[in-house]
Amino acid sequence: MKKNNPDDMVSEIAKEASKEYKEDPKIMSKTKDWIRYNFADQFDEQAQMYERMIKKAEKEKAKIEEENVRLKEENANNLLKQKMQFAENLLSSTDMSLSEISKVSGLSEKEVKDIKDRIKD
Repeated sequence: MKKNNPDDMVSEIAKEASKEYKEDPKIMSKTKDWIRYNFADQFDEQAQMYERMIKKAEKEKAKIEEENVRLKEENANNLLKQKMQFAENLLSSTDMSLSEISKVSGLSEKEVKDIKDRIKD
């Protein structure tokens, strides 16, 4: 508590507590007990509210992380499909070798060969 002049305080409770405190420091512990007794429910409710907010934020964070993982997997799958389509287009429209197509498409020669065999069937 700031050591203000008790007469300058607006709150009657604060004014009285400050006067009592200046007169007898032991009174302060009684004042604290009174505050705890009268406001304990509000303090508990506020603590519970903060706990709920933290849990909600943690759930949202977990959802975002799961979504990021899903999007990364989806992007990797889409990239692979694009590479395979590109290799298939090259196989169909050019006379490039499997190793050349492998290099430009980013696929292994085995993957390019599998695409070539699939096209033939």
